[in-house]
Amino acid sequence: MARRVTVKGIEIFAKTTACAHNCRYCLIGKKTLTNIDVSRFFELAERFVAWRESHSPGLEIAAGIDHSFEFDVPTLKRLLDLLKRIGWPDETRGIRLGGLRLRSDEELRSWLQERRDVAGIRSVHASLAGYGAVHDRWNGRKGDFEFLFRIMSIAAALGLRLAQRLFLVKSTLPLLEDLIDRLETIPGNAERYLCTFFYRGLADRLEAERITEEIRDRLPARLGVLGRRDAAEWYSEREWIEIMGHRDVLPGPVRLRLEINEHNIDRFEALSCDEIVTEISRKTTRAYAGMPSTEELCEAWSDATSRRIYASAADVERLWLGRYLQANPLTFDRGITHLAN
Repeated sequence: MARRVTVKGIEIFAKTTACAHNCRYCLIGKKTLTNIDVSRFFELAERFVAWRESHSPGLEIAAGIDHSFEFDVPTLKRLLDLLKRIGWPDETRGIRLGGLRLRSDEELRSWLQERRDVAGIRSVHASLAGYGAVHDRWNGRKGDFEFLFRIMSIAAALGLRLAQRLFLVKSTLPLLEDLIDRLETIPGNAERYLCTFFYRGLADRLEAERITEEIRDRLPARLGVLGRRDAAEWYSEREWIEIMGHRDVLPGPVRLRLEINEHNIDRFEALSCDEIVTEISRKTTRAYAGMPSTEELCEAWSDATSRRIYASAADVERLWLGRYLQANPLTFDRGITHLAN
């Protein structure tokens, strides 16, 4: 059964900023950069925001520049101002700490203070895969944990809120309570939550690390009380089979994906927003029509004996699609679907 799709919004993004290190679980996978002046990206995204106000008020818009926040303050301010126009609340004005280059305490204080005072950031977000050498291995850089700990401590002293994502996988589980003890030495209250590795990008090779039903159901009390990313549904593959069997086989409304790069920026700048949406809608419809349905994947390519945990329906569907594609190679634009890998 070919898939049909309905559209709820558009994602506009450009890969303009390199990470200073490469995480082994990166959901992006192989990273490439685009060679465009970032102001051209902003001008196109801002044009879409203005177009939405007059032509399509209900359209969701998401925008961003990848891969890290290792860019200057004017760029950060323009990005955060764009997100505010899109509809993000002021409370979300923050930066991710992953991918930043190493700095001294003095440099970090100055770097954060400028972004607080000029760009108006209110929070910082760190992803932690255990601590010490285990975290450093997962994040591909010696000293990365201590760097994140230092920058979080300085951020807290500057009055910025902290958000901490704790990755829960087999190798980090024995370390997480000690990690929490260490994090609690930073003054102030942090928003802290658990997250599994996504089944996407480089992490689709890390199935041996994925927690199981038994681990999920027997978490230590200090971990069990923590929230989960986006209130994630932590079901095993066998549990997802039962759930998906009672859901509509069509994907829910999706966002169109508009990646801006040096190969298409000239043409998109010359098109109206209506023309861009029409073009991407056609491509997205073709991509979904070329994919097996959720129903087919669930029935033929799932494993009813698997107790490994996946945090979203999209993750487990990527797993099934990967199995299908190994046996049935297809040519379709997967990168513009919700199952991009």
